[in-house]
Amino acid sequence: MNYNLRQNDIRQRQEKTSNLGGIPEMIEHRETGMLVPARKFKPLYRSIRQILADRTLRRHIEMNSSRWGRDKWSNDKMVSSTLGIYHKVSGEAISNTYNH
Repeated sequence: MNYNLRQNDIRQRQEKTSNLGGIPEMIEHRETGMLVPARKFKPLYRSIRQILADRTLRRHIEMNSSRWGRDKWSNDKMVSSTLGIYHKVSGEAISNTYNH
């Protein structure tokens, strides 16, 4: 999960990104950001122009992404999730050590 994208959500910064990797799962087009095809200049250009020209759309994306970011990826949730993974892995490692 891209932590920088989530922090941008919380700070109400618009995302314009390509539809590669895990990024599309984090951004809903025209709701929490703008998705464009990878390596395609014209769709990226159009998305940037649209965001700059349409204040209503820009504010809509800012508010939605900020809400989504706070709900899903607050610092507390990120730390809690990371610690949960560490505890699970360390518990499995300890368990595997005693079982062999």
